[in-house]
Amino acid sequence: MALYIKDPTVDRMAEKLQERLGVRTKTDAVRIALQHELDRVEDEIPLREKLAALRQQARERLGPPVHGVDMKKLMDELWEEGE
Repeated sequence: MALYIKDPTVDRMAEKLQERLGVRTKTDAVRIALQHELDRVEDEIPLREKLAALRQQARERLGPPVHGVDMKKLMDELWEEGE
């Protein structure tokens, strides 16, 4: 999908960034700028929210917990089998 820069100020900014970064095209300059901005925004997300999203992904992949199974006992038994 194409991205057209119609604003002359933004176009000049992209050209200036292209020159300063020493990249071949304005597209490369815009790609780098957008990635840096995405990284910056991602860094602002609180760790609590990032961990909550990871827990949700784990729940979706692993499914609900198995009730009636003592996971500690099971893991202890599995580790003891190797000895």
